[in-house]
Amino acid sequence: QCHSSLAQPALVPCVAWVEEVALGWLRVFFSTVEVPAVERPVYQQWRTRLEYFVYHTCGQYRLSQFFEIVVDYPETQGAIEDLRTCLTITATHDEFATEARRQLRARLLHPGAKTVDILTVFAHLVRAVQAVFLGNAPEAMCEKVSADLRAYVKQRKDAVHCIVSALVNDQSVGSSDLCEVLHGELKAP
Repeated sequence: QCHSSLAQPALVPCVAWVEEVALGWLRVFFSTVEVPAVERPVYQQWRTRLEYFVYHTCGQYRLSQFFEIVVDYPETQGAIEDLRTCLTITATHDEFATEARRQLRARLLHPGAKTVDILTVFAHLVRAVQAVFLGNAPEAMCEKVSADLRAYVKQRKDAVHCIVSALVNDQSVGSSDLCEVLHGELKAP
């Protein structure tokens, strides 16, 4: 039920399924003639557990796709919405940062990746993290998630050339997002 494309939210159908099927079954199971299930504490406990389980599972699913979400940003708004909601409800921000860094190290930060591609992913990463953490200190999370990426780019011999080329002529990278992000980085203290 939770599988979908990155462009479409997967959480809404998952929550609807739990409400209709799983909680529907629990309402029947816990209802009596005298007391409906929704008034029983045990039903409310199970409801809370199931809802948390759905948000946690869907959040883990979207987190496992984080690299693809970043690379394909901004076409991944559905997955971004899912992550935002799931992280808000489950409060797994540290887990998010750890897994995002792990994926970036494994899939991007290696000698075979072009510096221009790394910088483009960096721009998408900043935008995606800002979208996930709207109004919830996105700068701090960007710092956590991009720390390894920043350190790796500093080691690349062609990094300065690529950054200057991006700032002077953004067609070399093909993204005005990169220019905007780099400009913001240069203005930061």
